[in-house]
Amino acid sequence: MHKQARKKVKNGREYEKAAKNKKKLQRRVRKGIPNSIRGMMWVKLADLDKKIEKNKGKYDALVQECAKSPRGISFSENRETSKSRGTHKDTIERDINRTFPRHCMFTDLTDRNVILAEIDRLEVNKVQKDLNEWTPNSIWSSSLQGSSEEQDSDYENYHQLSMADDVLLNSTGGQGRLRRVLRAYSIYDNEVGYCQGMNFIAATFLTFVPEEEAFWLLVTTMNEAPCQMRLLFDESMSASHRILYVAEKLIQQFFPLLFKHLEKETIHVSMFATQWLLTLYTSSFPFDLVARVWDCFITEGWKIVYRVMLALLELSRAQLMQLKFEEILGHFRTLPSNVDGKKVMDTAITFLLKTKHIEKYEKQWNEENNER
Repeated sequence: MHKQARKKVKNGREYEKAAKNKKKLQRRVRKGIPNSIRGMMWVKLADLDKKIEKNKGKYDALVQECAKSPRGISFSENRETSKSRGTHKDTIERDINRTFPRHCMFTDLTDRNVILAEIDRLEVNKVQKDLNEWTPNSIWSSSLQGSSEEQDSDYENYHQLSMADDVLLNSTGGQGRLRRVLRAYSIYDNEVGYCQGMNFIAATFLTFVPEEEAFWLLVTTMNEAPCQMRLLFDESMSASHRILYVAEKLIQQFFPLLFKHLEKETIHVSMFATQWLLTLYTSSFPFDLVARVWDCFITEGWKIVYRVMLALLELSRAQLMQLKFEEILGHFRTLPSNVDGKKVMDTAITFLLKTKHIEKYEKQWNEENNER
């Protein structure tokens, strides 16, 4: 057996053995799961094997259901569910192109090639007729050619051609896999559907685990303890407000002088920490840090998310105390690209943050907002 393969097997066995002791597992995970077994360990820690076996064929069925909408039909179909599904589909498509654009997995041309192949497959006359009708000039340049509703319908049909069923089912690149995972989840959980931020989380999973496992990892972390992210993405966004409230209280507790300085400069926690917390650092921070945050999040839940926020502020605290409003905002804009992931995580686990601290502030928020 190759030396690297032997090491992978050894690491896997050590983590499996540690999993029997919660404290020992926690210590190991906080040090960072090796990249070679990270995907395998996420699957085990989230107990996905049982879930996938219990729901055998479910993911494939959801993907097939995503592709059912007939080509050429407007998003605004008769049923309310179809209308909602079309909205999610459109939003997902826009966000896919914004997801990790510099990551090699999500910058391939696979989807484009499948689109071109699908267009070639259609009758030449039909394609030519459609393209003549759907060019941007014909849609936008002349209001004399039809009503605005007709023009909107033409645009939707053009979009449908570029998003044909074959693209959804056959594209093999990172964007194709991400598209299927997000659209499948939007059907699986039709109350939440899809919200911005979920794209970064699902894409992070796809960098470590296969497509079906990424889907079920999304299902698990959205709906089950200790993660339970689902309420971040519901219509009320109440959980998002609660998380920002807790974050503000923790900054006040651990950094009273910095808190006063930020308050004096009219900097609210939502102005810098919203994206950090609501995407669990996946949207803009380096992958080495993101992976380690998720190692801990899958096993421990929200405590690590707050600890990393506190670590980022601790490592910037002296500098932030000297800055004014615009300089502070500038600092936070560039912070993600300048952090040392290992240093952040090493600092994060030194904070004596207890679950009771988080629960105390959650209870305060609930009482102030009449939430249970």
